[in-house]
Amino acid sequence: MAGQTDKAVEYFRAVLVSAGVLPVRDEYMAQLERWIERKLATINDTEDRKLITAFARWDRIARLRRRSRGKAISVQAADIIQTQIAKAIALLRWIKDQAETLGTCQQTHIDLWLTSEDHQGPYSARPFVTWAVRSKFAFNISIPARPRRVFHRPLEHRSPAPEQRLDRDQGPRRRTDGPALRPDPRPNLPSDHRTRHPQRQGRRPSAPRDPVEATAAPGRPGPPTRRHRQ
Repeated sequence: MAGQTDKAVEYFRAVLVSAGVLPVRDEYMAQLERWIERKLATINDTEDRKLITAFARWDRIARLRRRSRGKAISVQAADIIQTQIAKAIALLRWIKDQAETLGTCQQTHIDLWLTSEDHQGPYSARPFVTWAVRSKFAFNISIPARPRRVFHRPLEHRSPAPEQRLDRDQGPRRRTDGPALRPDPRPNLPSDHRTRHPQRQGRRPSAPRDPVEATAAPGRPGPPTRRHRQ
């Protein structure tokens, strides 16, 4: 019922803003503040409610306003703040189940909280623990940063090693008794290439058998050769 009332109020206010009766405001920030008020109303313990109120208003909301610099916040930023506040409430409730308070909580309890399978995303309580230690509500406890996930591909799906790729592409071949043999960068030439192209090998072409035939002018018979004399 409360959710339907909030939606009706938001719609009516949007109509008034579009008509110019009300000024424009940050809607996501307003929704976040209303969510915090509803969340605080669910905390029965007075001390825990005071801690969460101070953490939400004077740390999370104040920090969010400073970072936004007067601009509207995004829905992702509001979701992150909600997750951190909800996880702080869950941590205080869990500490109370361990017959401890935030002031008497030890690092062993925090380590147990992080390794417990009953809490998803326990690292989201890190801002609350950091704030509590800085504000002297807790002592000598900390939550490390969320570890990065590293995904390793299976061996059968990994790309081949460089030497394997070279061997597959007819690259350098490895020898056990010497350095690697590099492929010949020159194109594949026929075996009689030197014979058919003597100029490329630094040799002069062979002269014709009968030098007289080479000196004869075109259209004029040359001097008689040995064959003609016979």
